[in-house]
Amino acid sequence: MSGTSPTPDECQTVLEAAIACLARDDGWDPVDYWRLHRDLDELRLVGGSPIHRILRICLREIRPEHYRGYRPPQPSYEEQCRGAPMYAFVWDSTSLGRRMYIKFCFADNGRLCVVSFHKDRGANNY
Repeated sequence: MSGTSPTPDECQTVLEAAIACLARDDGWDPVDYWRLHRDLDELRLVGGSPIHRILRICLREIRPEHYRGYRPPQPSYEEQCRGAPMYAFVWDSTSLGRRMYIKFCFADNGRLCVVSFHKDRGANNY
């Protein structure tokens, strides 16, 4: 990747790869289960549809122009995906009825690692 990466084509590729991982129930992991659960609770999504289905629906709403991460993407410091480029997107979710934020990367084994998934907090996204 260059200093202007990810390009729109690269963003589309990572979005498609993430959707493919979520098509398999075992193709993804939350980086921090409790943080994800807290964020899902805030969105009133706990106890509803399985999270991988919600994530897959949301990822299908995202377009490359919604990329809001660093250029080039910063490496993850999370244990299960250390060094992997992290991709962050902000979009207006029609399925959830609010502006959302997601950040993810891919582990060496190809699994999707969801770092953050919550309503957009502007400058306070993490």
